[in-house]
Amino acid sequence: MNCAPKLIKLGNSSKGGKLKTDFDGNCNDIPDYVRVKGTTDVNHVSRSGNWISKEKYPNPAVTLELMDCHHAVVKECSYDINGNPVSATIPEYDLDSISFTKTGDNVVLDLAFITENNITSYDLQRRDSISSFVTIATFAYDVNAGGAYQVIDVNPPQDTLVYQIVGTPTTGGTIIDAVGTSIPEGPIPGEFSYNNAPA
Repeated sequence: MNCAPKLIKLGNSSKGGKLKTDFDGNCNDIPDYVRVKGTTDVNHVSRSGNWISKEKYPNPAVTLELMDCHHAVVKECSYDINGNPVSATIPEYDLDSISFTKTGDNVVLDLAFITENNITSYDLQRRDSISSFVTIATFAYDVNAGGAYQVIDVNPPQDTLVYQIVGTPTTGGTIIDAVGTSIPEGPIPGEFSYNNAPA
């Protein structure tokens, strides 16, 4: 679900005007509802992707909350006074690939993210067949990394290892899992396994 490329104010009244936008893409890519953040102004999105606010605003400098059919906020899109997108503000990450390499007693994990929005750092957590998750490495979001990170699990147990990535948003708290990831996951979403058992 992507932010609309432009938000416009209808009319030239000094009292403000309704806001209008058009979402690109097919019906699976557009929100069902949009709300102006901080208000009760919610309206449905037409099948063609058209949305118009119910209330009037002095300019398009607002944040829109893109919602699914259950009215759950999926994404936020902020716009400047000219109606141009500022940035997506809901923290999210989407892991595109993960590979494991055995190097001596260590396991090297190469991670590639295709989406990293408003994340300050990640914790790589690991558990084996007898223990619960523990953080084995913390790495900061790197704007210059192009989404590619390498993390080394030093001397892990010789067992089936299960990893998960926990993101720390800029707003605080934590989020787990990469929504929409193309990686085959284990029986629990967000968990990735590697067999480190002795041969």
